[in-house]
Amino acid sequence: MCFGRDFESANLQSVRQLAPNCYRIELNPDRNSNKHCQWFYFSCQGLTQPTKFIISGFTKSTSLYNDGMKICVKDGEKWRRNGEHISYGVDPLGGYCMTFQYGFRQDPGKTYFAYCFPYTFTDLKERIAKWE
Repeated sequence: MCFGRDFESANLQSVRQLAPNCYRIELNPDRNSNKHCQWFYFSCQGLTQPTKFIISGFTKSTSLYNDGMKICVKDGEKWRRNGEHISYGVDPLGGYCMTFQYGFRQDPGKTYFAYCFPYTFTDLKERIAKWE
């Protein structure tokens, strides 16, 4: 099992396994902010069982996840909204956290998770180049 952050816009800081199939993820704060963080983007590989993720480091007291919003997942060619048992609230260790469970395919390869459908600086530059 391997977690990744070696791609544009990833903000994974650290991962700690709390129990079998349960991981706590710490996020890097947004750049040029006062330790603000409200999004996430990371990958994992080698997980095949339903897995619980606890993502900590958020600073807002509320989230659309409590109103039914799903996380963005890419485990093939396309991004989609998915995830189960999603909740957002006070983190006992400080700040706010969200939890969700994801049921991996048998051999999904690398799976990406994000707050919203990623749109990177490279995506922007490629789009601008098409206009020129």
